[in-house]
Amino acid sequence: MMKFKILVLLLIGVSTGLISINCSGRPSESVDCQEGINLLPMYGRVNKCKGQLDIDAEFLKESDKKEPNRAKAAIDIMDLGWYYLHQGDTDTAMKRINQAWLLDSTNIAVYASFVVILDLVNKPDEAIKMLDLTFDKLSTRINPEIPTQINPSNQMFAEFIVSNTSFTYKKVNNLTLPEYLYTKLDTLNISGVNAEVLKNDLKLNIPQIN
Repeated sequence: MMKFKILVLLLIGVSTGLISINCSGRPSESVDCQEGINLLPMYGRVNKCKGQLDIDAEFLKESDKKEPNRAKAAIDIMDLGWYYLHQGDTDTAMKRINQAWLLDSTNIAVYASFVVILDLVNKPDEAIKMLDLTFDKLSTRINPEIPTQINPSNQMFAEFIVSNTSFTYKKVNNLTLPEYLYTKLDTLNISGVNAEVLKNDLKLNIPQIN
């Protein structure tokens, strides 16, 4: 059986790309292996083949050895994804954010990071759909009384979304996502989130918004 290095951040090293494998010749049982799903948010939400599920299990096992708290591990590997994002390597960034999602699918910042990558690779329509999903996730989240790094406030997550939109606009100079977000903030009703503050911040950073 092939050995894959599953290394998380500086604690484990540089990862090889979690699900980018060729399952040819390996038993897939009732599910065929689809290539390139680690370059899609949430692995494209497809049913994975046995080989891919085995890689997931090995990754989680190795991650748990280094950081038993999966919420913390997800934040760490998401930070690594953002490092690659700032280097312009959106493919590796997507792989790392997918790994963060695998570790903790409840982290709103993971979905917000997917929005950024989709916008940066010129998929604004998909970015908007992911933005809607991000806010849907946020709307059902309980706002913590005492925010922490692992459990931030809803306002902090919303500010992260707004700042990310300003970040991507400066990169791609496309108003599609910012204008959609600005409109969405008008109807936003999420516990612990001040939409007017967010609108003002977005307009301040992107005055071109109509």
